[in-house]
Amino acid sequence: MLIGSTALAHGLTLVTRNTRHFAELTGIQLENWTDTPSTPGLILE
Repeated sequence: MLIGSTALAHGLTLVTRNTRHFAELTGIQLENWTDTPSTPGLILE
């Protein structure tokens, strides 16, 4: 809960595979990168 509260207090998106654990925090933005299909050839600089 400390990690989720910190992300919420700073207006950040929390990237986690365990979204169920943080879903009870009202207003938190969660992103699960393991559920998002990757883009082949995508290069981040």
